[in-house]
Amino acid sequence: MSVIVQAYQTLVPAFVRGPLYHWREWAAALVMTPAARGEWLARRLVSLGGAVRTVRVPHGRLWVDLRDFGVGRRIFIHGRYEEPEAATLCARLRPGMTYLDVGGNLGYLATLAAKLVGDTGRVIAIEPEPYNFGLLQKNLKLSTRGGIAVNVAAGGAPGTAKLFKSVGNLGDHRLYTDGDSAGRAFVEVPVVRLDDLFTANNWPAPDFIKIDVQGYEPHVIAGLDGLIRTDRPRAILTEYWPIGIRNAGGDPTAYLEWFRARGFECSLIGADCSPTPVAIERVDDHLPPLNSVVPDAQMLNLLFRR
Repeated sequence: MSVIVQAYQTLVPAFVRGPLYHWREWAAALVMTPAARGEWLARRLVSLGGAVRTVRVPHGRLWVDLRDFGVGRRIFIHGRYEEPEAATLCARLRPGMTYLDVGGNLGYLATLAAKLVGDTGRVIAIEPEPYNFGLLQKNLKLSTRGGIAVNVAAGGAPGTAKLFKSVGNLGDHRLYTDGDSAGRAFVEVPVVRLDDLFTANNWPAPDFIKIDVQGYEPHVIAGLDGLIRTDRPRAILTEYWPIGIRNAGGDPTAYLEWFRARGFECSLIGADCSPTPVAIERVDDHLPPLNSVVPDAQMLNLLFRR
């Protein structure tokens, strides 16, 4: 311990040093970058018991959980989330359309879609995890008049499944076990075929579908064949993560072929938010190199259009 520190602790009482420490932290935060300042504020709010907050985003306000490093805290710090996907929705959704969000999470994209389709449109968001579903419900009520949240998982056959929950990233719950999800706590969730869900509720076929379910996508589309036989959906936006698809028991090549066989053409949605047409058989050529530390990063956002 330096002489200066010893003198400080000797001369300045503890009841004064405590507040001074927090004032120094606050002053340092003022000169940080906006992201660092947001991170500091998020940590402080969590430490004070204020983890669940409303945040302003471009299309309104959302409830987020600041303990969620994957989704909630990112929205809190940056005020935006999944910008390429959001830009795709803005380019393709119109008033009166029906939007289906499979893997709705807390509802960032679902609430954006509700604004775009308006009061004459319809938003249906599927989210199996109970805590995320609660946030999704709150956000749809906060941001929309007619958004529908459904607390189920979408799959190829009705039944139940174990949803393995991520603690730090509430966007990374998985309906299968692999090296990352083994050992996680899990919750039993109902599984429905989307064809059956839409028939039971007499909902119109969706004009646009977004699917982001951490590799479970082939199981989702296995329950979609009835809806696909209609003249809708006109477009499907999906995450394509071959590692996750294999770990969930699927075949990435067969997943892509499913779209080709039903008359869809493919575009990549890059970081610049614009669609770039690509032949379905060449999609894998565009995957980023595998990073063994962050295998989730070897993924693409694909837009399939009729």
